[in-house]
Amino acid sequence: MRLTPAALASRSYSDPGPPLEDALEQNSRVDWDRVAEVLAAVNGVWAVPVLRHLATGVSRPTDLLMAINTESDSRLSSKILFETLGRLSAYGLVNRRQVNGWPRETHYWLTGAGHRILSEISKLGAPNSGWPPMGHDDPPAPPGIDTTRASPARVWNYTIGGKDHFAADREAANAVLAVMPSLAVTARLTRRFQADAVRRLLDLGVRQFLDIGTGLPVAGAVHEIAQRAAPESRVVYVDNDPLVLAHARALLSSSPEGACTYLNADLREPGKILAHAA
Repeated sequence: MRLTPAALASRSYSDPGPPLEDALEQNSRVDWDRVAEVLAAVNGVWAVPVLRHLATGVSRPTDLLMAINTESDSRLSSKILFETLGRLSAYGLVNRRQVNGWPRETHYWLTGAGHRILSEISKLGAPNSGWPPMGHDDPPAPPGIDTTRASPARVWNYTIGGKDHFAADREAANAVLAVMPSLAVTARLTRRFQADAVRRLLDLGVRQFLDIGTGLPVAGAVHEIAQRAAPESRVVYVDNDPLVLAHARALLSSSPEGACTYLNADLREPGKILAHAA
């Protein structure tokens, strides 16, 4: 039996709970030294945000700073970020590597242990976890958007760690994750692949990008990665979800040297997509 704060609060004094022998046996199976290590690793207000954004595929310190500070009222400094990354690396939750090129870059990503720890931490805020809800400040809904029904774009946004989702979307996403837990890792790996693909194409001299099925804008989007390295890059996003269109108009911006726009079109209309993108 798993005792949660809510279960303890609701239990009457006549309820003896699990037998003492069972509790002692479970206690003896726990590696408490490892528990202490994990708690030391995730200590501080920035460890969990760093783990969350690394899980979405954001891998460079500059991208982490931008992504975390965009959604936080507080301000994460470079000094604290590197201290946090160093601590997470020391405890085996994060890996790092130097990437060849100029300027030299260091990329970070979660280890298997890092993914498992983040998964366990996320259960504290899951429905029916028994813990009081931490709350979620929902973004204002664009005009004409029904937030009481789950949207595929918002469900995906929630799965990859974005901010543009509502209670109905989180409920639907958690229902899917309950039967397919691997979806969260798969979703985040697609984000990492996209970021790596854009950087490799930039190294080959590509400066035009067509992102079909873009979904809701999140930190580390194609235009952010491309224009940070090559400000003259031109990016066209394509989707046929009206919700994505509403958010794209409000959130997408471009460097002065390049271009960034959104096209409302269907994947099955390649002629329309290429004509408008051109």
